[in-house]
Parts: sequence; C-alpha cells; structure tokens
Amino acid sequence: MLEIIKNKTLFPDTDLIKMVRRENNSKRNYLLVNTCQGKHVPVNPEKISYVYGMLAAELKKLVDTEKVLFIGFAETATAIAASVAAHYKNCPYIHTTREKDPDRTPIVVFSEEHSHATEQLLYCDDWKTAVKGIRHIVFIDDEVTTGKTVLNFIDALKEYDDLPFGVKFTVCSIVNGMSAATEEQFREKEVDLCWLVKIKAEPDSDETYTFDPAVKKRTSKYKLTEKHIGGKMDPRTGVKSKDYKRACSVLSKEILKELGPVNGLNIAVIGTEECMYPAIITAMALIRCKCSSVVTHSTTRSPIVPETFRDYPLVSRYQVDSFYEKDRRTFIYNSDQTEYDLVVVVTDSENEDYDFASFADAFSLSKKFVLFRWVK
Repeated sequence: MLEIIKNKTLFPDTDLIKMVRRENNSKRNYLLVNTCQGKHVPVNPEKISYVYGMLAAELKKLVDTEKVLFIGFAETATAIAASVAAHYKNCPYIHTTREKDPDRTPIVVFSEEHSHATEQLLYCDDWKTAVKGIRHIVFIDDEVTTGKTVLNFIDALKEYDDLPFGVKFTVCSIVNGMSAATEEQFREKEVDLCWLVKIKAEPDSDETYTFDPAVKKRTSKYKLTEKHIGGKMDPRTGVKSKDYKRACSVLSKEILKELGPVNGLNIAVIGTEECMYPAIITAMALIRCKCSSVVTHSTTRSPIVPETFRDYPLVSRYQVDSFYEKDRRTFIYNSDQTEYDLVVVVTDSENEDYDFASFADAFSLSKKFVLFRWVK
C-alpha cells in the first residue's frame, strides 16, 4: 500500500513514485521506484533535471550557508547528491560506496540494514580539509523511510574528533516515508529533514517474492565501439561539487565529438551502478543535439521482480555482467521495450576484462553500442 500524503512537485502523484517487489528480501519486500530519477526506469533527462532542481531549491530554504559538506548515498542517490551539491558554492562532495578499495582506509563503515548489499563505506583522500570550517553536513538519499541508515552513519561519523564544534546535520531526500515517531527521533537528535514527496508505505503482504527469469539471447548481431576519455574525477574519494559537474560536462562534450552527427536518432544513455551522474549529464547534452528522443537510466544491484500489472513500472529485467567486478549480480530494467538507434554506455570502471554480450542481450532490439570509459 502506497499513499502519497504531500507532493511538492508538478508531477501527478500516479506518475512519480511506484511501489515494486523486491526479490528474496524478507527484511523489506518492497522498494519505492522514482520514475523521474533516471535509475531504474528510462526517462527523459529534462524530467530528471527538474526533480533534482526542485530538491535543491527546497534545501536552500533550510541550508543557506556555503560551508557545507555533501554526502550522497550509493548507489541510487549518487546523481541526486551530485546535482544538488552543484547548486551550492564549490563545496566538498563525497558519495558512499560499496566498492572496496584495498589501497585506502575508509573514514566510516556503516550498514544499510534492509538493503540487498548492506555494507557502505565512506572514503576521503583528504578528510581534514573536507571538514575544515564546515557548518553543515547534508546527507542526500533518494528515499528515507526508517531513517536507520542515516542514524547509523551519523553515529559513526561523530566518533571522529575532526568535525567542527556545533556542526549541524540535515537529511535531504526526494521521498520521505518516515513515521511520526521516527521524525520525532530525528528532531530530538537535532537533525533537520528536507524532502519533495511525503508518503506512507506499507507492504501489501509479508510474502517473499521470487523471480525465475527466462534466459534470452539476442537473435541479431550488434556493433560495439569502445572509447577511452581522460579527465576522470572520482566522488568516492572526495571532490569539489562544481569541479565535478564541470568535469562531467567536459566528458559529455568529448562524447558528443566522438559520436558525430546524431540528428533524428533515438538514443539511450546508460550509466553503470554508482556512475549515474556522468550519464545523465551526457543525456542532457544530447537533448540539445536535435535527437528524435533521448532517455537515460542505469544498471543497478537492486534485484526487483518485474510484472505486467497495470501501472507497474518495470516490465522486464535482465541480469548483466558488472563493469566493476566479475560474478557480481547487476540488473537493468525495461531495456528491451524500445528499439534504439544508438545505446551509449558511460562508465568510470577501468576494468577491461568485460564481456559485453550480456549487456547487448538486454537491449535485444538495438544494434549499435558505444562504450565510453572515463579514465584518469
């Protein structure tokens, strides 16, 4: 059961937030999917820009200082956080990650208790500089329901003596599904809340949903071109917000140069797991190139059961090889519903040992792919 209590956006309630079935998750058998976020559902990037811009405007009402550290939550909120942070002065921005780095020691390790992949890590190459003089830490997520993830994070963060005295905390999300009791708990801890859509969500049943996908192989040949573009910035280890946006914009311009004329084409731009924001910026750049249509979404670790129910947003699911780690289960949804003239993949993975076949199978109607690796 999903009830939208308040919607501050201009999108109709029925077009914005959808409840979907998680696969094999007894902790919480549903997931909330935002159809305008650019993660699970293919969407016009202009809709994404509108939602992210509205969230930034809401946050400005609460946080008007420029001395802010922004922390986004992987993987679904990485693009939201980068976009919101870019509306402020060139502030430090980091997003958490599930990618373990053997060469670095995490600042914080915490758990996302109901998730399919519970452990999250926060790395930062220069933590003391990132927190020096800040007055506010803003955590950005796509959805906050129980609040446990954020509270776990804050508790872990407070163990460090580097935080300036009196620093304030705000939790910023597109969706707020907190109960009154949970919101009171946050008020008691003096943590502010910022959101666009207030909901009440409860499972329709306590059933654990399963899915046995048929293995589908494409019946036609495809063409793959792979390109490397330099200048990568990695928000997993800490960046400045506007510098990161600028680097993503430069990347998108280089991609457009490599693609050449795209007039009249139907194009999908696909990000990979935590690498969402560069794909969205690239899709926005393509919108201005007189394409017939442009949509964007990303691969994800989230295992969701597709259905053909009326208004259910995810009708097909493909398991694709991860660009980051062999044998990791990752998925993409609704990729076989449209015949794209061109599928552009944007990744920050430098793992060259990648078999593209499973990804091509997921886009069974499309025949031309260009893979752009953003490298240092």
